[in-house]
Amino acid sequence: MEIAIYQQTLIFLRSFVLGALLFAVFMIMEIVNIAAPPGKIRLFVSDMIFMLFAAVMNFLFALSQTKGNIRGYSVFAQVLIFCLLYFTLGRLIKRFAVLALGSITCCVNKVYFPAASFFSSCIEFFGRNVRKILKKIKKC
Repeated sequence: MEIAIYQQTLIFLRSFVLGALLFAVFMIMEIVNIAAPPGKIRLFVSDMIFMLFAAVMNFLFALSQTKGNIRGYSVFAQVLIFCLLYFTLGRLIKRFAVLALGSITCCVNKVYFPAASFFSSCIEFFGRNVRKILKKIKKC
């Protein structure tokens, strides 16, 4: 039994949603890679995890929507929306992530390191004074 045009249209539109979901997961992984640049092995593993996730989602989508048949227009819609989002919104998100992470790093450098050096000098100062006091106590 063939799928009606109305059902095919719904499957096509739902494929756009699945492609957008895959894009969102991919962008989260990209932002993590921007924040902590991966080595070769971690990059390979993260790419394999994404591809496995995409394959499972596509398989479950095909099972739930088309009774297990993979439809070309469904895959086309997923790839199309993923590419459109990646080359438009994805570029903006990546630029914003680089800018945000750069400003966070700048703030950490301006706040954390002076505070760490201040507390380190305070600990050294108190450590020296405690040693002097302990030496005086031992002499008595």
